[in-house]
Amino acid sequence: MQLLRQRLSFLPWLLVCAVVIGTFLPMVLLSQSSRIDGEREPFTVLSLHWEVAFGASSPEKAEWVPFDEAAKAKLDNYEGTVLLQRPLPDLHWNNPYLYFSMMNRFEAFLDGESIYRFNMDGKLKYISPTRMIHAASIPSDTAGRHLLIRAEWEKAGLLGHDLVMMGELDQILFISIVSELAFIVYSILGTAAGVTGLVLFLRRRERIYGWFSLFCLASSWGLLLTCRTLQWFIPMSSAYHWGLLLTPFAIWACMGFYANALNAGSFRYVKFAHYAMGFYSAAAILFAAVAPSIFHQWVGMGELFIALVGFSTVTYALARHAYGSRGETTRLEKRWLLRGYWTFTIGSIVSIIAFIFPLPLTRLMMEIPYLYRVVEGMLPNVFFLFLICTVMVIVVRVRQVHLESERNAAELLVKNRELEQFHRNLEKLVDTRTSELERANRTLAVTLREKAETLAEISVLEERNRIAYEMHDVVGHTLTAAIVQLEATRKLTDRQGGVPQEKLDLLDELVRKGLNDIRKTVRLMKSDEEQPLSLEASLRELIQYAEDTMEVKVESDILLPRELSLGTVTEGVLCHALQEGLTNGIRHGRSYRFRFRIACEENELRFSLSNDGEPYEQSAPGFGLSSMMERVELLGGSVSVRASAGADRLPAGCELVITIPLS
Repeated sequence: MQLLRQRLSFLPWLLVCAVVIGTFLPMVLLSQSSRIDGEREPFTVLSLHWEVAFGASSPEKAEWVPFDEAAKAKLDNYEGTVLLQRPLPDLHWNNPYLYFSMMNRFEAFLDGESIYRFNMDGKLKYISPTRMIHAASIPSDTAGRHLLIRAEWEKAGLLGHDLVMMGELDQILFISIVSELAFIVYSILGTAAGVTGLVLFLRRRERIYGWFSLFCLASSWGLLLTCRTLQWFIPMSSAYHWGLLLTPFAIWACMGFYANALNAGSFRYVKFAHYAMGFYSAAAILFAAVAPSIFHQWVGMGELFIALVGFSTVTYALARHAYGSRGETTRLEKRWLLRGYWTFTIGSIVSIIAFIFPLPLTRLMMEIPYLYRVVEGMLPNVFFLFLICTVMVIVVRVRQVHLESERNAAELLVKNRELEQFHRNLEKLVDTRTSELERANRTLAVTLREKAETLAEISVLEERNRIAYEMHDVVGHTLTAAIVQLEATRKLTDRQGGVPQEKLDLLDELVRKGLNDIRKTVRLMKSDEEQPLSLEASLRELIQYAEDTMEVKVESDILLPRELSLGTVTEGVLCHALQEGLTNGIRHGRSYRFRFRIACEENELRFSLSNDGEPYEQSAPGFGLSSMMERVELLGGSVSVRASAGADRLPAGCELVITIPLS
């Protein structure tokens, strides 16, 4: 079933081949007689009634023989002077021309008078005589005139029958364009394909695109440089010569294209063929530059040799691919490679047979002109069909790359979605871990606060021990001194019968000092078992004491919930902060009015004390303020001291702000 499907798929290609080979025939589509000749004589090829003489003797003494096939065969190995003559036909044109070709050194005479001379001194070496056409103007009356050609021959075969042609300029130009229109069109298409392949090669750096580009460009330009039409518009004498070097490059590129498409580049025979092609190309360039005459003699055989090498290499690669490793070549690519191979092979065989046996082709031209045009246009049409096959191989390859890119894009899209989902999951995990860290941080903060309170209690105990040591040293010393003075006073009283006044004053001073020290120490060493006052009560007592003893007025706004529990250390810090603020305001700011406010706001305790004293100026904090800041920061809070604003919005007094977090 699969074999039947493959054979059926080959039928459309056969139809395409038949349409291209059988319909694109410009010489049939554009009739010369109906479009260019009109009422004039038709364009004429002077192929009959020629006589030839070999040697440098004068025309009068030359031995003339008919210029038949035997004489033409002799030219293949002849080197020297060749004389050709014949009478001109009785044809009438307004402005007739004679057109000469196939000769690289010659001079033409009409009735003994020179009418055209080309390269008789041999200075022009880089020319291709088979493609050059030389036009020589002649009188309109040609009846009875005698044409003589003296040519210097260099062992070159005579191909075709268009050695001398006759007609007007527009006639030969029209014939040239019509007969070579297929070559020109296919060359333009091949050049476009070659440029596209070059772009693909530069972008993707794959060898198959490079071989495809080289094949299209070399074969297209080589095909274009076989056209004689170009010389009527631009100088082409040297271009025709160097254009012969494009054929080996085209065959070499075709071989490389098939080898890469079939993954046969590692085969030994293919490597050997590549080396042979490289050697031939280098030799051809050398001979074309140094010995152009030898190059033109052997270029035909050389092209036949490299064509056989290329054909055998492609055949070998196809056979190895069919029975060996298939590599990465797809079935569709192989199908187009086979179509191109068989199409070009069959078309080339037909063209070679027509070239080797010209007489049957001539008879065919006389009897069935259409079939003759089909055979004549076989080579360019087959090249175009082969070009289509190679282009389709590239299209299949590019389409395969495109499909693979789409698959990769789809996979990347799936991976991108998976990555987005992973990113969202990661964000959720980060949020979860952040929440856990926040809870751990709050727990740690509570632990740190408890630790701070514990350290503060330890500090209080250390301070109490210090005060106890002070009572033992200072107060004990004072009382001991008082006791000694009392005993001394008693002895003096017994001895003198009275108490000296200075002793009494000294005792009074010592007792009072001791009493003050004891009171001070006792206030600092209140027992923890005693019921302490609440924070609000302590703050109000401190405010009342300041108003009673320091002659100031304090406006207070204490907004503390009853269930608020701050801890002993925090409450002590707040009380000492109020005491420090009042004392600094009276001592340094000379304040008489204070505004105090303490309240809970958004999970923090806010303490604010402002006065109406002198404006606060930034300076290094003293011992009391520094100690207060350290204790507040130990509790995780912050302290701000700045100038407060008066009624006129100008700086007045000082404002102390403390914030302590509650959580």
